[in-house]
Amino acid sequence: MNGYVKSGLLSFIATVAYFHLAAAAPPDPGATNSASSRPSMAQLKAMAEHYEKSGSKAEAAGTYEQIIKADPAAQTVLAPRLVDLYIDTKQLPKAMAWAREVMKTNPDPQAYLAGVYTRIGMTKEARAILAEEIKKANEPRREMLLNWQLADASEKAGDIEAARAALADAAKSAESSPDAPAARKRLISFVEKHPPKDDKPAN
Repeated sequence: MNGYVKSGLLSFIATVAYFHLAAAAPPDPGATNSASSRPSMAQLKAMAEHYEKSGSKAEAAGTYEQIIKADPAAQTVLAPRLVDLYIDTKQLPKAMAWAREVMKTNPDPQAYLAGVYTRIGMTKEARAILAEEIKKANEPRREMLLNWQLADASEKAGDIEAARAALADAAKSAESSPDAPAARKRLISFVEKHPPKDDKPAN
């Protein structure tokens, strides 16, 4: 599974878990808490769940922002989902703003930022970040994972040769670890997908 698809899926699963107590029935967006003119938290959760299920991504994002405003503790779970939704709806400034929020609590903020940059087409910036992180990597598995990211960014940039080199470096990093078979398999699959004739100049 593509790393960025997997990341988006994980953020969606985390969001669903957060809403596991939300009402199952489709909400009435006009309904409000009797004590005020604003929807209650339960109604907001139900609305967000409904919008997600119906594919109304912009509306889901707006509702998540309302939830975070009412319950700041929800930001840790919902911010990654907001990044996904704003990328999907081409609202890139909002996606980057929320990505910066995610980075504050992400255990690997630079790798996360590089992943976001790759998703929105800023592959030059992504590759620069990853190259620096690889230089600082002090653990083989981290070096492997960063090289996998670098390969994805390079492939998206059209630099097939660099992508292949990154995967080869990843396999080398993992050669004495339990990750060795997976790293070799990923490299072999890439070479089969992109034989040398597919090499193109970097963007």
